Amino acid sequence: MAKKPTRPPKVFGYTRVSTSEQVKGDSLDVQRKMIANHSRRLKLKLERVFTDEGISGSIALEKRP
Repeated sequence: MAKKPTRPPKVFGYTRVSTSEQVKGDSLDVQRKMIANHSRRLKLKLERVFTDEGISGSIALEKRP
């Protein structure tokens, strides 16, 4: 029986800051660049980066916008 070809894993990133003040800085951009660089080093395609901008970690995930 022939083996099915394996597909590379889908890679997603997640960036966040906890205050709206941090959104104004370069923190999110730095995080995105680090995720993209890491993905490239591993030779994996980065599908998407999800971002929480200025949302406190104390807010439950299902209550975030």
